[in-house]
Amino acid sequence: MEIAVAMSAWKRPKYLERVVDSLIRNPRFKECGFYATIDASEKEMEVVRLLQKAKRYAKVGAFRRNGKRLGVLLNNFAAVNMAFEKSDAEVVLFMQDDSWISPDAIDLVKWFHDLPSRHEFVALWLCNYKSEWQRPFDIVPSRGDGAIEMRKDGCRFHGEMWAMTRMMWEEVWKPNWSIHKDAPHPSYTGTFSLLMHANPEWRALLPMWSRGIHIGKYGGGCSPSFHDRLYGDIVCSGESHTKDEFKLCGQVDGV
Repeated sequence: MEIAVAMSAWKRPKYLERVVDSLIRNPRFKECGFYATIDASEKEMEVVRLLQKAKRYAKVGAFRRNGKRLGVLLNNFAAVNMAFEKSDAEVVLFMQDDSWISPDAIDLVKWFHDLPSRHEFVALWLCNYKSEWQRPFDIVPSRGDGAIEMRKDGCRFHGEMWAMTRMMWEEVWKPNWSIHKDAPHPSYTGTFSLLMHANPEWRALLPMWSRGIHIGKYGGGCSPSFHDRLYGDIVCSGESHTKDEFKLCGQVDGV
């Protein structure tokens, strides 16, 4: 198995239902492992039912109920760590229970998996709230600032959707997963976007056309119509983005 999908879940079944739908409609999901961790809540059984549905469509899968509320920091960590520990996947795509993916998102992760220079980048960052429609296949190196929006309360935040190699998880992300007192929102400090912001020397790859939307409380820059268009143009027509196209975009800026 080359790719596994990891998900952290809370008490948001209405969001999760849409997320699960985007996964099972993805033509590549059946080739992936699926691993999820669930924080305790009064809606836990609804969340379990939806995750069971997703698991049936994956190649293999497992989920774990935390038994208590770990919070965003630890639940995100637990999901990614579980995916690497329980699978032999070289690359894990992490998403939260309110991250809705496009039909070609896993294709993009597969391109990253096959990229010879993948270990030069801490991750592939699938969400770009400043998508450039004129450059749908361009992928460029980024240090994070281009896709992190400033929320009204001063917290830098965006929907979590990342793909990272096993080596980068062990050598970069895992050792640095900690809370910093000077963070604008400490509960999010260990998540990917704030760690990227705190470490400007890190480089990630960012698609100019976002492959995901954050549908949660704080919304996102890519509207649902963006994904409806992708489903219409790609899935219903039977077309898909080819490996050649991804290779072309991977040559941008020396990637």
